[in-house]
Amino acid sequence: MTEDADMVECEYCGEKFKSAGLGTHQRFCDAVDADESDDEEEENSFREDVIERDDGACLVCGNDDFLVAHVVDESEPDELVNRLTLCERCDMDLDGLHPMTKRTKAHH
Repeated sequence: MTEDADMVECEYCGEKFKSAGLGTHQRFCDAVDADESDDEEEENSFREDVIERDDGACLVCGNDDFLVAHVVDESEPDELVNRLTLCERCDMDLDGLHPMTKRTKAHH
């Protein structure tokens, strides 16, 4: 068995480690934070696009505070047409409902 056989690569930064040390490395890997930060920025930008499309207000009650970009159908692609602007309260009320019911309630 060669020494390379015991080596694994960090999925975040590409550095190689003995497999026993990979978990410890990944807990402190700077590339993990950078990867998560990029995802957060992308999600925030997407959320802002949804809210702007919906005129900056909850589609159910009209509230303009504490807005979220609610996912209508978890089984569909994450695109603008699959998101609705809701306040946190209406978001909780619509969670778990059928996607058609969500769309109907949001466009009353």
